[in-house]
Amino acid sequence: MKLPVQKQNNVDKEELTRSVLSALLLVTVVVGALLWPSLTPKESTGAVALLIHAPRTITTGTQQDILVEAVNSSGAVDLTRNDTVKISLDSGAARIRCKFCPDRTWSKMVKLNLDQGIARIEFFGPQRERIVINATWLSGGSPLTSTSITTYLLQFHPEETEFPP
Repeated sequence: MKLPVQKQNNVDKEELTRSVLSALLLVTVVVGALLWPSLTPKESTGAVALLIHAPRTITTGTQQDILVEAVNSSGAVDLTRNDTVKISLDSGAARIRCKFCPDRTWSKMVKLNLDQGIARIEFFGPQRERIVINATWLSGGSPLTSTSITTYLLQFHPEETEFPP
């Protein structure tokens, strides 16, 4: 009779060992599942850069709208940004102005605030030339990477030399 009792104790030790190992495995899985979100990098939804939307070529003497956007790393506009930006031209005769600002004077440089992540400006070029459009962050939530693009004014009809009112 002693033999079955001893066998019973061995079975209990094996069962206890299996139960402890199963519990440890379960705890490891649960802790891993809880910690995983904090260990994996999350994509930022906040803006990191400025992006200029302008045609690569523009007909001389025509007025053109240009957009500057505060975008996140995926290229989506950050609608929470109302930062101050500077938009400038490296050009000869071309000029820009703020589309919705009280001061609608044509110049080579405009400072304005983004409206829900977007700045709208008007562009006019009276003669053929190569133009660099620059967008620079000045102040606001967090710094945004500046950007520049090049566009060309091409003559397809007699050049208009007068800026629109």
